[in-house]
Amino acid sequence: MKPLNPNLIIILVTNPCDIMTTFAQRVSGLPRSQVFGSGTFLDTQRLRKAVADRIQVSETAVHAYIIGEHGDSQVAAFSSATVGGMPLLDFPVEPRLTIDELSTMADQAKNKAYAIIKAKGATYFGIASVVASICESIVFNQQTIRPVSCYIDKYQTYVSMPCVLGSKGIERILELPLSDEEKAAFESSATKLRELSADTN
Repeated sequence: MKPLNPNLIIILVTNPCDIMTTFAQRVSGLPRSQVFGSGTFLDTQRLRKAVADRIQVSETAVHAYIIGEHGDSQVAAFSSATVGGMPLLDFPVEPRLTIDELSTMADQAKNKAYAIIKAKGATYFGIASVVASICESIVFNQQTIRPVSCYIDKYQTYVSMPCVLGSKGIERILELPLSDEEKAAFESSATKLRELSADTN
């Protein structure tokens, strides 16, 4: 892949997203902030839509993220999720939201692609809108926050976490406050990816 423009930004939109992003960064030699994947952005959007429909608010009012692997071990970070500045689980709606119901929504968001592929043969529009949003953030230096597959030094692997995206690529990584259960699940997801990535050396 070399020589490359040192200001190049590479966005991986593929599966397995985190592993391929790791490989692309190694081969390109570019800074890790300039090589990242679409990660759990689309899963997050699907979850937000489901939550918004359930509590009857705009999707833009729902701040909830799916983090970790883009795949089976991804984690819905409900403990830090908010709606209009209020913790999601405290939002006044009847019947009240429960963690079991939210977990079901997260599973449906994770598996929705399979249903779409079964019906249409492939997914196009959802991922296209996500990529367009990422590119817009970079081209116009919007400093928007998106959950993308980024390299986190602490875990020594690419894994999805909310990031500030701007003209230089990943400007900042925002590690969410997590419950003990979510933290354990996220660390397990990161460990899985680190071990799989080591096999690509």
